[in-house]
Amino acid sequence: AQHIDEFTVLFYDGHAALSAAMVGDTSCLQTMLENLGEYLKSDRGGWNKIVTSQHGTDLIQGMLAMSAGEYGEAADKLLSSVSEVMRKSIRVQVAEKYIFVDNSLLLYFV
Repeated sequence: AQHIDEFTVLFYDGHAALSAAMVGDTSCLQTMLENLGEYLKSDRGGWNKIVTSQHGTDLIQGMLAMSAGEYGEAADKLLSSVSEVMRKSIRVQVAEKYIFVDNSLLLYFV
């Protein structure tokens, strides 16, 4: 997977992280995690920043663990956010919610 130069939206970067994890590109995932940290330190705001600050790090770290074959750790990271993300109180698109569910289910099939 090609390295991402800047964190944009959890929806896009979550899918990119899954792709990177599936091909074992831990370098890309490390870069994404660093970019996520920079995004969280920035002055940007809005609903994406709220959801990302609560669940983005776990998502990318979960993908990194999955890529490294650490499936228990990956499941813990991903599943820690599923119940909160799926609640209607968090304003995210349905597709974004299912990133967590899809990625968590994947761990049971590897």
